[in-house]
Amino acid sequence: MAAREPLQLSLLAGLGLDQALESLPGWGALLYEREYRVYTLHKSLHDWLSDKQAAGEFFADPRVGHATLGRYLFNAAHPLPAYGAKYLVTHLLEAGREHLRELLDQAVTDLDHLEAVCRVGHVFRLHAELAAEEDKSRAVADVVRWLGLNSHVLWAHPGAVIQLANEAPNTSAFMIALKRPRRSSTITTELLSAAAGAALGAAAPAPSSAAPVTLVNKRQSWPAQLSILAQHHRAVNSVAFNPTGTLLASGSEDKSVRLWDPLTGEQKAVLFGHSGQVLGVSFSPTGTLIASASVDSTVRLWDANTGEEKYELSGHVDWVRDVAFAPDSTAVCDGKLLASGGDDKTVKLWDLSGAAPTLKCTCQGHTDVVYSIAWSPGGRLLASGSADRSIRLWDPSTGRQAGRALVAHKFPVTCVAFAPNADLLVSGSHDKLIYLWPLDTCRDSGEPAGELAGHMDKVLSVAFSPDGSTLVSTSADGCVRLWDVEARRVKGVLLGHASSVVAAAFSPSGAVIASAASDNTVRLWDPRVACEGRSVEEAQVSHMDCVTSVAFSPSGHTVASAGQDWTVRLWDPTDGSHRCLLSVSCEGHRT
Repeated sequence: MAAREPLQLSLLAGLGLDQALESLPGWGALLYEREYRVYTLHKSLHDWLSDKQAAGEFFADPRVGHATLGRYLFNAAHPLPAYGAKYLVTHLLEAGREHLRELLDQAVTDLDHLEAVCRVGHVFRLHAELAAEEDKSRAVADVVRWLGLNSHVLWAHPGAVIQLANEAPNTSAFMIALKRPRRSSTITTELLSAAAGAALGAAAPAPSSAAPVTLVNKRQSWPAQLSILAQHHRAVNSVAFNPTGTLLASGSEDKSVRLWDPLTGEQKAVLFGHSGQVLGVSFSPTGTLIASASVDSTVRLWDANTGEEKYELSGHVDWVRDVAFAPDSTAVCDGKLLASGGDDKTVKLWDLSGAAPTLKCTCQGHTDVVYSIAWSPGGRLLASGSADRSIRLWDPSTGRQAGRALVAHKFPVTCVAFAPNADLLVSGSHDKLIYLWPLDTCRDSGEPAGELAGHMDKVLSVAFSPDGSTLVSTSADGCVRLWDVEARRVKGVLLGHASSVVAAAFSPSGAVIASAASDNTVRLWDPRVACEGRSVEEAQVSHMDCVTSVAFSPSGHTVASAGQDWTVRLWDPTDGSHRCLLSVSCEGHRT
């Protein structure tokens, strides 16, 4: 009953149960053996046996089976059989017994076990099971953080377990695991060593017991980055959380919309239908629908529960860049409007209240590509940002422009967002700046009230935290910045993406940020770690682009690194600390 797949007779023999099979009631009919594995006739037998009231004297507690299998597999000789690699942690978790917690902690930090899990392709499953555990020990919590950062690498390269464990913070449970004697089979190790020696025509080398190389400048605590979602095959253009924060959608150049569990990073579904790259995604206020915008000139609506394509909205005559559902239960549209904008220089409003979506109106006024659209929290205004350098506000009830165009940026406006209290609009541009527009004055004056400067390249997206105190922005400079809106200063920097960060979104709780980038990944971050730590200082002593060259000084006391960010940095090789920055302007002047 506890087994996750039919058990082999050899495993049952190890438990001492192989001789007891024939004495079981129903053996040969309800329970039977085929090809050295034990099967049950139907799953309903499991359900009946685990129901104490229905089964009566035949009742069997599955937790006993989980505990028995968990103990046996934990003490089994290494390397583990495939079943043990897949389900050891599952059984220890399902047993629900406190005295097995110590075994669980040892199992999840056993590097041989982790490598075995990766080799059987269960690394994502392991991450999901441990992340779902409510009462995590320190060891389990460390492994969840580590798997979140490294699952995508371990899935393709199981042998990287030790190397990646060595990169974990010094305070993590992995530092204890690295010092623990390996549980790998001595015979297996000797055979591999002998084979290597024979191939070289020399005596078999003794198995190495040397500790792995220790990085001198690694972190003392876990970084702000939680997970890397790396199943897209091309650049990722957009991300959006559902209203409950239990599902994350991403749109990509690979023409797909992918759905993820933000808790575990597990990919839940892939939605195909667009014939071109997907540039924008949005959840409906109820979370039941997903809208996607594409270069194929269409907007598509999907069932968020089944992944089924419900409708295709045709009306744009060029790329559709962005899409956004109106807020729910508003006086103007009652959450039944969808807005889209794109390269045909228009913003279109779609009525979703009927049996099928219909085009309500087209908002015209922009003279170039519409990059971004955003609804005010009350749904009374719709903002759009354009390559014509303007921001326009629209009345969704009429489709007409509300007030004068807002023009301050010197280059295309790529993104707009309303504050949760609807009193502020922010915009980002290719001019590397973010402007703040108070709605009570800007429609008359046409002037911003302030700016946020810090990005080194185009600003590509902006989004407010649910409480409105923090603004997240992304840029072609490869970093994500967190801003204190009231103080108008940067309070956190998220580094990790390998290229332009195209989009970012806060979860409804504000506890997680999702970012999408041209490096084909979606990454999840903890904004509190970034804001409470030294992320701003660390960003100032980090290369902001590819490092192209490194060299030691003749004395060996200094390391120099050169990068495509036009800087040379000097480092202390004894502890990895940053010494100084040498920057070069485009004209070649040293600063």
